[in-house]
Amino acid sequence: MIRLRFPLALVLMLVLFVRITPPGVACGPSTVEPIFIFRESPDLPFTDFVNGNIGVVLPTFGHKTLVIAYRYLNGIPFSAAEQRELVLALKGSPPEDGKDEPVKHWIAARQEFVGKDEPVPEIYQERQYGGYDFFPNCAANAFQVATETLRDRAARFDAKDVSEWLAAQDTVFKNCSSGSHLPAEVSMDRPEWLRKDRDYQKAAALFYSVRLDEARASFAAIAADVNSPWQETAEYLVARSLVRQASLTGEEAKKRQLYEEAELKAEQLVSTGRQFSNASKRLLGLVKYRVHPEERVGELARSLSFERENTNVRQDLIDYVWLLGKFENQVLKEQAEQRRGPLTEIPEPPFMEDAARYKAIQRGEIMEISLYPNTTEQYSPVKTIDFKPDVSESMVLETFARELGRELTAEERKQVLERRESQRAYRNWLLSPNRQLEVNSYEGDRWGERAKLPRQITPAFLVADDLGDWVLTVETDDPASYEHAFNRWRHTGSHAWLLAALMKAKKGSPGLPRLMRAAQTVDRDLPVFAGSFYHLIRLKVETGRKSEARVLLDGLTKADLERLPVSSQNLFAEQRLRLAEDLDVFLRAGLQTPVAFYDDGRLGTLPDLFTTRKEDWDPKFHLEDKGAFERRVDEEYQRRLEWKDRALLDDTTTAILNTHFPLPLLLEVSRNPAVPDYLRRRIALTVFTRALVLQKPRAADQVAADIGKADPAFKPFLSPYLSAKTPREKEWAALFMILKNQRLSPLIDGQLSRLITEDATSDDNYLSYYYESAWWCPPSLTEYSLEGEAVPKNIPMPQFLTPAQVAEAKKDFTRLIDIGDAKSYLGKRVLEWAKAARDDPRIPEALFITVRANASYKYGCDSWSHDGATMNEAERLLRTRYPDNAWTAKLKEKIR
Repeated sequence: MIRLRFPLALVLMLVLFVRITPPGVACGPSTVEPIFIFRESPDLPFTDFVNGNIGVVLPTFGHKTLVIAYRYLNGIPFSAAEQRELVLALKGSPPEDGKDEPVKHWIAARQEFVGKDEPVPEIYQERQYGGYDFFPNCAANAFQVATETLRDRAARFDAKDVSEWLAAQDTVFKNCSSGSHLPAEVSMDRPEWLRKDRDYQKAAALFYSVRLDEARASFAAIAADVNSPWQETAEYLVARSLVRQASLTGEEAKKRQLYEEAELKAEQLVSTGRQFSNASKRLLGLVKYRVHPEERVGELARSLSFERENTNVRQDLIDYVWLLGKFENQVLKEQAEQRRGPLTEIPEPPFMEDAARYKAIQRGEIMEISLYPNTTEQYSPVKTIDFKPDVSESMVLETFARELGRELTAEERKQVLERRESQRAYRNWLLSPNRQLEVNSYEGDRWGERAKLPRQITPAFLVADDLGDWVLTVETDDPASYEHAFNRWRHTGSHAWLLAALMKAKKGSPGLPRLMRAAQTVDRDLPVFAGSFYHLIRLKVETGRKSEARVLLDGLTKADLERLPVSSQNLFAEQRLRLAEDLDVFLRAGLQTPVAFYDDGRLGTLPDLFTTRKEDWDPKFHLEDKGAFERRVDEEYQRRLEWKDRALLDDTTTAILNTHFPLPLLLEVSRNPAVPDYLRRRIALTVFTRALVLQKPRAADQVAADIGKADPAFKPFLSPYLSAKTPREKEWAALFMILKNQRLSPLIDGQLSRLITEDATSDDNYLSYYYESAWWCPPSLTEYSLEGEAVPKNIPMPQFLTPAQVAEAKKDFTRLIDIGDAKSYLGKRVLEWAKAARDDPRIPEALFITVRANASYKYGCDSWSHDGATMNEAERLLRTRYPDNAWTAKLKEKIR
C-alpha cells in the first residue's frame, strides 16, 4: 500500500522546496491521507503561527520556527509586514521570489509606450523553465527601476529618443539569462540625458553579462560624475560588483580581498544615510555572512531577538538558521574525525532517491531523460534514465530501446529526442554564469536543521546570545540540557526558559515540583500557556498522578482549545486518549480533526488540494485535454470534499484498535454511538473482513447484518455469502467478495479513499484498476524516526482492556502479520479455490484479478516486490483451462 514512509518534516521539505521534474501523467491512484499533528512544523499555512498563535511548541520544530516562537514567548511580537516575510521564510522562499510581477509590470509599461500591436520581444516571453524566472541575474528592482525610468523619460522627452533608450534597455535585459550584449554608443550630439542613461545601461549590461571588472570600472566612472542621475546608484553598484565577483571567484585569497573591499565600500555607504543606505546595510550583512560568520551569527541573533520593523527579517532568519546548521555540522564532523570513526553528518533527505543525484543535476554533471512508453500489452511506468551531458542522440535511443527490450516507436523516438533537447537547454540555463546568484547560496542549506549538539561541544559563540542558547537547548537530546534550562529560567524568569525546562523535565528532575507549580499558574492568554500546560500534564502522568492529569485536561474549555492550532488541539486529545478510563472516552478522544491532508506530494485542506490539482493540467505533460482533466478531478474530489470538516480516528487510535483490540471489542466500536455514522460503516466492514481472514465465521455473521443495514450498495456482494449452504461455499463466497472490493481490509486505515463510501465496481472498471493500494499490507511493527530511520513502534495499550482481551488481540494480530501481503495471500487462496472448484463460474475472474494484482508493475507492500510464482500459476490456469473465456481475453487488453 502507498503510505507516508517518512516523517512529516521530510514531506514538508518535499512539498515546499523540491520539484526536480515537471508534472507527469499519473501512474496510479491518488491516496489522500489525513495528517493530525505537525510535529516538525507549524500548521499550514503558517500565518497563525507567525501572528503569535504558537500553540504547543515542540523540540522537533525547525530552527526557523523556534526563533519565531522565542520572540513571542518573550513578549516581543512581529509586525504585520514582518509576519508576511516570515511566512515566506518558513516556506523557504528567498527574497527574490515573486520577481515575475516587476517583469510583467515592465512589459506592460513597455507596451504602453510602443503600442499593444507591436510583438513583445522574445526575451520577455515566458519560457519552459520557471516562467519569468529566466531572468536569474536581474533582481526585481532592475525591472522596477526600468519601469519608472521609462515612464519618466516618456513623459519628459522626445518619443524618438525614448525609443532609442528602450531599444538599448532591451539589449541590457538580454544579458539577464545568458550572453554578452552591449547597447550601441550614443554620439555627443545626442541629448545629455540619453548619453548619461546610456553610460548606465552599458555598465548594467556588463554587470549582467558577468564582465565584472569592466562593470565596476564603468560604475566607478558614473559615481564620479556629479551630473549623472545615476551617481548614487552606481556608487552602490560598485560594492555590488565586488560582492558578485567574489561569489564567482574560486581562489580563496582573491575572494577574501574582494569581500574586504566590498565590506569597506558598504560600510561607507551605510554611514552616509543616503538613498542606498539600507540596501548597503543588507549588502554588508551578506559580506559578513561570508567572511565573518561567527560575528554575523551573533549580530543576527540580536537582531532577531529584539529588532522591530526589520525590513530584512526574512533574509536574517534564513541566514541565522543556515549558520546554526553550518556550525553544528562542522563541530560534529570535527568530533567524528577526532574519534576516527564514521562521520556523523546531518542526513540528506531520504525522500529523494538520491540527494547527491539531485545536486549533480543542478551542477550539470548529469541530465535525466524520461519516456512514457507506448504499449498495448500492459501498463508500463515512466522510464527515467540519467545520461552524461554530451550523450549523443543515437546513444540515448539505443539505451531506451535496450531498457524496453524492443525498438522504439516513431512517437517514442520523437518524445525522447525532444526531452533530450529540453534537458540540454535546461542544463545550459543552470550553468549560465549569471545563474550563480548570491541568493542561491545565501539562502542556506535547507536540510541542515537537525544536528542536535551536546552542550559540552557546542561552540561558545553560538550560545553567547540568549536566542542561540535557547534554540540549541530546546532541540538537543543532551540530558544536561534540563539543568541548564532550569537554571536559566530561575535566573531570567522568562517564559521561553520556563517552557524549555518543562520540555526537558522528567520524573525525578531536580526542582520539578517548583517547575510544575509555575506551569500551573501560567495565564491562559499567554503564548506560553499551551506548551507549559501540555508538559505539565505529561509530567503529572510520568509522576503517577494520572487522575490529576485527567482533571486538568477535562478543565480545558472548548474556547481554550478552539483558539489553539489544530495540531495543538490534537496533542491534548492524544493525551486524553492515553488516559482514557473507558471505551467511550477513548473513542471521543480518538476522533480528531485533521490539520491537513496529504495527496500526491501536497499538503493542505481538501478544498485547497482540489484547487491545486485542477491547476496541474499542462498540455505538455497530459494526454487528455483540460476539460477532461478537470472533469476527472471533479469526480475524484466530489466525495472527498464531503469529508473536509469531519472528525476522523487519528493515527494513534487506529494503531491501538488494530493492535490491541480483539474482534468482539472491535464489533462494539462499530456499534458505539460515540463514533459517527460515516465511520461506523467503515469499521464494520473492517471487522467483517478481519473475521473472514482470521476464519471466524461466527463473528463475521454477527457483523454482516449491521453491514446490510448500513450499506445497501454492499448487499449484492454480501448476499452470496449469507445464502451459502456449506462452510466451504461460504469460504469461497467470502474470498470472491474481498477480491471484488479492493478497499476491504482487516485493518482500520486512515486513507480517505478507504473511508469514502463508494459503489461496488463493475466488470467494466477492472481494466482501470491499478491494484497498488488494493486490500492490505501486513501490519508494520516499525515506524520512521525524524532522521528517516526505522524504529520499533510504541503503541500504547489502553488501561481499560482486560488481560483476556489483550491476549486474544495479540493472537489475532500475530496471525495477520503471518498472513502477510494481501495480494499474495488472496492469490494463493484463489489457486486453492481453482483446484477445489474447477467449474465455479467465478474462477476465471478470480484468476484474472490474481494475475493483475500480483504483476511486477503493481507496487507491492515492499516497493516493487510481487508474487511472481502466484501470478504465473494463475495466468497458466486461466489460459489453459479457460482459453475462450472473456477474462482470458482481457489479459491482452491495455491497462488504462
